[in-house]
Amino acid sequence: MLRSVCLLALTASFGVSSAHANDWTGEGSLSAGLSSGNSQTSDAGVGFKSNRDGYDWRTALEGKVDYGKTNGIESKNRSYMSAQADRKMPNNAWSAYGRTSYEQDEIAGLNSRVFLGMGIGYVALDEGPLRWSLESSPGLKMESRRVRLPDTTHTVVDDDNFAVQAGSRLSLALNESVKVANNTNVVYAEESTQIVNDLSLTAALIENISARISFDVRHDTAPLENVEPTDTTTRISLVYGFGG
Repeated sequence: MLRSVCLLALTASFGVSSAHANDWTGEGSLSAGLSSGNSQTSDAGVGFKSNRDGYDWRTALEGKVDYGKTNGIESKNRSYMSAQADRKMPNNAWSAYGRTSYEQDEIAGLNSRVFLGMGIGYVALDEGPLRWSLESSPGLKMESRRVRLPDTTHTVVDDDNFAVQAGSRLSLALNESVKVANNTNVVYAEESTQIVNDLSLTAALIENISARISFDVRHDTAPLENVEPTDTTTRISLVYGFGG
């Protein structure tokens, strides 16, 4: 947990320190949630997103940590971080990008999952309140998992696999105060595939403060023994926006 918080703080510090010089925009969030699947518990989380849409480059940083306990026992300890840089093509609809992400989920037996890839992005729609972008990249997925042996002990298995990442980012501003977003990310590999979908509704409250309700679905096609393949999480968050 400490490592996750430190990595998230480092990501946040980079984004905030760059905001003044490079016109970054973004948000920080505090959330409370109710989960089902691998963990049925109440939990809390912190998150950070930062973006810069420059003349030639578009850059995005993201980090979040979720932690929970049930009856004094740790029942959730998950962290995720990603960084992506897009080099825009002349018409601004197409881009070439590099992406890296890190994920850790103690309860699911995932010590770490790292993806490194390069690919192509495309802005399919950008009309008024509606924006939809698509992306895909081949790359390398590196996983470290805890595996239960027949004698009930555990061992650590490390796997490096060729993978393909694909993403969809859809946002719709219903009015000046309310926005709906649906983000999907898939990392496919021969050994296992991870699918994450995040549906959210954000409403402005006062100045830079907003309220958000979101529903996350996470699915792993090859979960560990005694681990549910699908997790769902409903969150209510307070969001602080900066820049822009």
